[in-house]
Amino acid sequence: MTVRRCICLAALALAPAFAAQRLPHYATRVPRFMDVDERPKRVRVKVSAFSNLNVAERQIRLGGLVLCSTSACYQPETAPYIDLRTTSTLGPANIADFMMPPSTITHVYLTPIAGGAGLEGSLALETPFTFDKDFFGGEIMLVVAKRGNGYAPVQSATGLIGGPPSTSVYYIPNTATVARLPKDVVLTLPAGAMARPAVFNTLAHDTGNRFPMVDVYPYVDLAVPGTIDMRAIARPPKGLTAGAPPPTPAVAMVPAPAYPANRQGAPVDDNATSSKTTFIKTGVFHGYPVRPR
Repeated sequence: MTVRRCICLAALALAPAFAAQRLPHYATRVPRFMDVDERPKRVRVKVSAFSNLNVAERQIRLGGLVLCSTSACYQPETAPYIDLRTTSTLGPANIADFMMPPSTITHVYLTPIAGGAGLEGSLALETPFTFDKDFFGGEIMLVVAKRGNGYAPVQSATGLIGGPPSTSVYYIPNTATVARLPKDVVLTLPAGAMARPAVFNTLAHDTGNRFPMVDVYPYVDLAVPGTIDMRAIARPPKGLTAGAPPPTPAVAMVPAPAYPANRQGAPVDDNATSSKTTFIKTGVFHGYPVRPR
């Protein structure tokens, strides 16, 4: 082995972020998301970072972000500092929200920062994620851990972005997610419910019933039951407000999952103002509190 080769190998060993500099393709700059549907030319992509301890950390330095497929790389605009999110905090992406051509992303690169002490490194997605032209877009959740004086990505999850007014919900296995959704809905996914981080697309929708209909996608089994708490939708009395939402339907017969021995169903309690559903698989939920017999 030559002296020059030894020096090069030593330099690599002293520079763990070196891999992030060696991009497989030239990085094409892509525009930020401007709330305009540009399909099929471009799709929306969101990238966010969460602490693996699910603790908010403020003002973390960031050099830049590059997403790569097997044939191209894309570099969106990023801020010089970000706040690491917790899974109970809903809101915009904290790294980037941008548009790029439909593509299948395989790797994420967080470019090095002079002096270190920031968020940097690279990560291969466990399953390459396709940002398809027929969908609104998708997002990548990065779980990051403390590495020396800075942070590095250690896990990832991906999910689809639904059209408005859907809400993304994020999950890390070692802590519970308590997400406050629109329509006074609270979704709780406990620690240990899943073995890996996850991104859910949720929609709390007013269907005209007393309680919202809540869709939690994708539909997956849970190792520990989750819960959905809802409050009745406030509606004006009949005939008082033109154009008001449709009134709650009359008492209906519905399945009573809390009482599996009752195969005929039980009447909905029209006086109830809240509903709590416990579930072992995500899906579509209706807030039908059942009056015990």
